[in-house]
Amino acid sequence: DGENGFDVERNRENRQRQLEIFHLVDMVTTTTPKLATYFRTLNKNVVILPNSIDFDIWKHQRGLFDRRPGPVRIGWHGGDNHFHDIQVVGAEIVRFVNAHDVRLVLFGAYYRGALRGIDPNKVEEQEWTHVDAFPYKLATLGIDVGIIPLADPTAPYMAFGDYKSNIKFLEYSSLKIPSVVVNAAPYADCVDGDNALVYNTAEEFYAKLERLCGDAELRTAMAERAYEFVRDKYDLDKNVDKWAEAYETIARGFGDAPTVEVPLEPEEEADRDARSNAAAEGSAAGTGSTVIPFPTTEEAISA
Repeated sequence: DGENGFDVERNRENRQRQLEIFHLVDMVTTTTPKLATYFRTLNKNVVILPNSIDFDIWKHQRGLFDRRPGPVRIGWHGGDNHFHDIQVVGAEIVRFVNAHDVRLVLFGAYYRGALRGIDPNKVEEQEWTHVDAFPYKLATLGIDVGIIPLADPTAPYMAFGDYKSNIKFLEYSSLKIPSVVVNAAPYADCVDGDNALVYNTAEEFYAKLERLCGDAELRTAMAERAYEFVRDKYDLDKNVDKWAEAYETIARGFGDAPTVEVPLEPEEEADRDARSNAAAEGSAAGTGSTVIPFPTTEEAISA
């Protein structure tokens, strides 16, 4: 506590505020059924609005500039809480990058522990950017192959991975960047072997990465298939009516809001009501210091 800007009490207060928001709003929107089921323990009105791509903003790189000749550029993007995802294939990334004429582009975070031993001359760090600039910056990084690893969500403290969505695959695909994707739930409904290379083990990850980096024609063909898939299924223009319908129910009265049809167990409903009461009491007190218990990893998994 107190080191590098870390403040335990501030985090507790922020958590309290976040939970109060969940309890007090008329509707919560989220992107997956798994998250919707969990959020319904905090608020009964939850609507799934799927990840969608605004293709007026997400312009693939070949529509922006001509890629300069050079080493194949392997890309990954994410924040500070994705260390374990990179770690599961870190040794294979190091081994592959050191042995091939490639460049590793890390957009957002560079995990030196997970990538220990990598040739630093082959690593390019890119700082995170504001959300409004994100699509453009990702497009202009000139990435040839995207990698999408994920830690085992059943491992201790890794439940977070079980609540992720398919957004990384959609982002790479909308930019016509082919990817090597872990064979895990967030991407199961998207990747099929034709629009991405899928792996189950670290060894298979290495083999698939080598195959995609070594075959320019495969990269182009796979990128086109991935782009067309996202354009067909996840184009915002085709899904925007879901947003309009959800917001119209708010205008008419949130009691009519379409909720996710996943009934709560009695103990979950009681837990939600208890949290709601605790949030109201903390708000009424005006101290902002009431701490509402947040689900443990086991509770989150069972939810």
